[in-house]
Amino acid sequence: MVLCRFDGRCTNRNCTFDHTSTNTNALPTFHQPSQYCAPTGPRPCSFFLRGNCTSGANCKFSHSLPSGLPPAPPTKRICTFFQQGKCTRGEACQYEHGVQVPEKQVPEVGGVGTKRVCSFWIRGACNNGTTCKFLHEGTPDPSKSTAPPRPPPAVVTKTWRDDLTSIYTSHKISGSYSIDVECVASGFGHRDRAVGRIAMVDSNCDLVYDRIVNPKLDGVEVASYLERLTGLNEEICDQGVDLKTAVEGLKEKLPRDALLVGQGIKHDIEWLSLSSGVDFAASFDIADMFKLRVKDKLVDGVPVPRYRFFSLRHTVLALMGVDMQSADHNPVDDAAYSLRLFLKYKDAEEGLLKAVRESVSRAQVTRSFADLWVVIEGVMMGADAYRKVENARFIWRWWGERKGGR
Repeated sequence: MVLCRFDGRCTNRNCTFDHTSTNTNALPTFHQPSQYCAPTGPRPCSFFLRGNCTSGANCKFSHSLPSGLPPAPPTKRICTFFQQGKCTRGEACQYEHGVQVPEKQVPEVGGVGTKRVCSFWIRGACNNGTTCKFLHEGTPDPSKSTAPPRPPPAVVTKTWRDDLTSIYTSHKISGSYSIDVECVASGFGHRDRAVGRIAMVDSNCDLVYDRIVNPKLDGVEVASYLERLTGLNEEICDQGVDLKTAVEGLKEKLPRDALLVGQGIKHDIEWLSLSSGVDFAASFDIADMFKLRVKDKLVDGVPVPRYRFFSLRHTVLALMGVDMQSADHNPVDDAAYSLRLFLKYKDAEEGLLKAVRESVSRAQVTRSFADLWVVIEGVMMGADAYRKVENARFIWRWWGERKGGR
């Protein structure tokens, strides 16, 4: 029979080769009883001999050490979860837990395992205090806190109704008046304007003052009278008075305890150099009544309210069905409709006003005069006119180059 080449080291029970060896120093074979293996019974567990069997009593191999064989030293790996303070198996864990408690871990009082340090407390931002289930050791140092400061609460702005209530509380208002100023162009920019006409109506929407102003008498060089917009021309304005005389006549008609109302009334007050508390009691802009709040804007983490404003023409058309500026502007009509809107809705409930704002918002878009007439006689009609004019020049230049190249 052929000799087994693993003689003395063969562990195959059914080996068909010859295991007879003349070498007296060879290890006993599997078929010969020895101190290392037995001819019958389960095989020794190799993991148990190395000290890291995890099956315990359920292991199908033998956990008995042959006589004379020293037990292998334990080679269990360190439990990584225990090092992180997250092992929940305790003594049943198959990996080594060692003898040191991981950093920032303390034994939990009255229980088994460890209690982690609160990560929010380390940053100085834990809101649970003594009820926190994690460890709070000592008192956090606010100067060492890395947590970003919480944004302050949004500033609550006053509403138009609060402003109006404050006006009636602080002043003895005799009546409401509305002023509107029509301007001519003193230059070619959209802000180059000079007063050309002043109109004022009283609480009954009756006209109490209407005066044409001649800017030339004040040394103003008129670039354009913007007749399409104002209805004024050189012939009409030459019959007017200087601005100082027109304002003095207005002050004679305007009570000092009156409330001035209008769309963008502050601009009219600035053009006429009127003083609050001297020439009139207070002023109120009706644009604040119908502005619609839209999505807030975050500025440095603080929500800032944003609003959508509507023109007087759009508001009147949506609520009254009247196109007050189908032709040129009339300051008398502007003042009268501003006052009518104010008197109609100043005492309205907030629910009604909310429905009114939604109605104005959903109404068909009313194109402004500046959208229809971007430039009149070289005068820019709005802030957006510069971009539109530049785009138009680019198109004409491109078209001219293309046509000339053909």
